[in-house]
Amino acid sequence: MSFSALFRASRSAKILAVPSAMSSCNDQWEVLGVSGGPTVEDAKAVAERAYEGITSKWVHMDVSPQEADQWIRTNHSEVICGFCGKLPTDVSGMIRGNGIAICFHCIDKLHTIAHSQ
Repeated sequence: MSFSALFRASRSAKILAVPSAMSSCNDQWEVLGVSGGPTVEDAKAVAERAYEGITSKWVHMDVSPQEADQWIRTNHSEVICGFCGKLPTDVSGMIRGNGIAICFHCIDKLHTIAHSQ
């Protein structure tokens, strides 16, 4: 997944959108909420409904999926699953805490392993 847009909604909020998912974050990039739609256009419409006029601040980021993934890995390693190395855009969800993340897939695998013994 590539970054489709990155914009500052206000001084205290940032929104990062990738195809079909959009996270609203504070200045420290802590996620405040998640929404989206099946396409980038749908995600933009959701953002516009929540933050009237925000689409005028949308900036297209012309990067490849590989460049976007590398940027996340370099600048936000705390959102990468500490077990399988997947990014949030590659999994159905994650739990984060104390500087590490684990994706739902790895949680399911660990649960299966723990209950099979």
